[in-house]
Amino acid sequence: MDLDLRNETFMDSECVRALQDLMQSGAVNGSLEASNISCGNASTLLTPKRVRQGEDHTLRILLYSLIFFSSVLGNLLIIVVLIFNYHMRTVTNAFLLSLAISDLMMAIFCMPFNLIPSILKDFIFGALMCKIVTYLMGK
Repeated sequence: MDLDLRNETFMDSECVRALQDLMQSGAVNGSLEASNISCGNASTLLTPKRVRQGEDHTLRILLYSLIFFSSVLGNLLIIVVLIFNYHMRTVTNAFLLSLAISDLMMAIFCMPFNLIPSILKDFIFGALMCKIVTYLMGK
């Protein structure tokens, strides 16, 4: 695990090695701030390096959008074909219709409500939508 110093204060290299060994062994659960270990003053504790602070979400948004629009378009086409072609009304096609409807609902009610909070690190849609979306996701 990569470690960063919180500030430029000098730390004993032996103490740093001991803290890194504890982090690698899992004895402090990835956080040295909650432990009773100290080397020098409290401002010199090691903290895990974040993945990327200014993370670019362009690829994630592009892929989510591509999957979302293809899912909506494909399932709407299946629903339209199965509803308006009377000679296609069989038990198997009724099952496929219900699958297309449920997949369409999954795309509409799950994908945007997973993508946006994961990017913003906060659920911005309010308490009511939180309960509705959680219910529709089946969690």
